[in-house]
Amino acid sequence: MNSIKFCFGVLIFLAAVVSTGCGSDDTDATRIVLGTSNDLLVPNILQYQAPFVVQVTDSNGNPASATKITITLRPLQYFKGQYQPNDVDGDGNDDQWSPVYSAVCAAEDANNNGILEAGEDINGNSALEPTNPATIAPHPSETPTVAAGTGKLTTDSSGFGYFVVTYPTSEAKWVNLRLTASAEVSGTESAETYDFNLAVAIDDINDLSISPPGGQNSKYGISAVCTDTL
Repeated sequence: MNSIKFCFGVLIFLAAVVSTGCGSDDTDATRIVLGTSNDLLVPNILQYQAPFVVQVTDSNGNPASATKITITLRPLQYFKGQYQPNDVDGDGNDDQWSPVYSAVCAAEDANNNGILEAGEDINGNSALEPTNPATIAPHPSETPTVAAGTGKLTTDSSGFGYFVVTYPTSEAKWVNLRLTASAEVSGTESAETYDFNLAVAIDDINDLSISPPGGQNSKYGISAVCTDTL
């Protein structure tokens, strides 16, 4: 498996938001931090994996070992537009594909229940856009990590856990997601959310003679409105 640099581009949501639950006993309070890097894992030519670490401490900053964490992922926005040649190094010559967004559209599944309901089909294609474009998966080398198919992990003695967000390369740059890590401690819940765009590998957009992942156009369309599929 390769590890390579990636490009986030313009993030619609830049800041992670921390919400900390406090129980009646302050020593039971749990603080959660989500972190990532500037590397993408490439398990094959069809997928990227963005690695993440979750760090859990008690109210005094000590590691919260053996804490059960649930990781969830939901789409917030999808983007219409096209990759266009761009001069990123300023030498006067186009040298990289860069996404140009023509429309920024809210995810249609407003209540996140996975069911197409009245008023949600904004673009009229009889489906929710976007579908789940990414999934939580075990980290290929770091442990402890999530149990496959569950999105759940238990922190180690240092309060850490690891996982990856796996997605098709064709989804890169066209979806903004919210990652949430939560833990239940003494009947209260502590959580952190991290909002990010699905990244693209730099190596896959540096050659203008080769189409970017998924082709030059966004899979969600190129029009300037969210009310059609064009």
